[in-house]
Amino acid sequence: MLLLIATLVLFALAGWAGITYAKHALWRGLLVAVLPLIGIGVVSATGNVLLAYVALLPLGYFAYKDRGSEYDILWPVIGLVAATWFWTYAAEQSRHATVVASEEKAAAYRQSSEADATNAAQTIAQWPQRAATLKLHRGKLSLSDTGAELVVPEHWRFIDAEPLREALSGTKHFPGFGVIGWLVHERVDITQLDTLWYVEKKRRSGSACASSTKVRVSCVCAAFG
Repeated sequence: MLLLIATLVLFALAGWAGITYAKHALWRGLLVAVLPLIGIGVVSATGNVLLAYVALLPLGYFAYKDRGSEYDILWPVIGLVAATWFWTYAAEQSRHATVVASEEKAAAYRQSSEADATNAAQTIAQWPQRAATLKLHRGKLSLSDTGAELVVPEHWRFIDAEPLREALSGTKHFPGFGVIGWLVHERVDITQLDTLWYVEKKRRSGSACASSTKVRVSCVCAAFG
């Protein structure tokens, strides 16, 4: 907000000086009005504050040369010097606030990441005990949320997504949106996350289809309704 106010003040003073000096010649009025704006633009791009004051030097010359005449821009130029200082101060404050906000965001992200890592480590450590309590479905079953019938292929087991979400929060195995469960081969030891592979069953329009993770397995579909 402070930078916006400083910019508006500088625009107003540049316009005042430009309109006054345009009585001398239109191109001179435009030059006087534009130079301060070019100065702050260059400062924004380079960070060199002195360049904003360098841009005001021609205006100082014009103000000295035409002092006391109808083209006198002494007071607008004095105001522009003060406004330029105000603008550079506001720009520095805005930059500092942006840096502080960025650092705070980074710190919060690090804390969140550390917390997620801690939770994930705890989840992985507890997985063997939780995996032993999971209900493994075979043959035909009815999906609890849709009532659709799912036929589990021979030598495979189906595990509902909800208990998996509760057990795997914060890990790469957490079932994503639309996943209704896993198909796990009977030879796979589900208590070992390091070697675990499975087929995610995802809900799609009108059907639930399997998409493979870790390995390719042919799609198994069960039509809803």
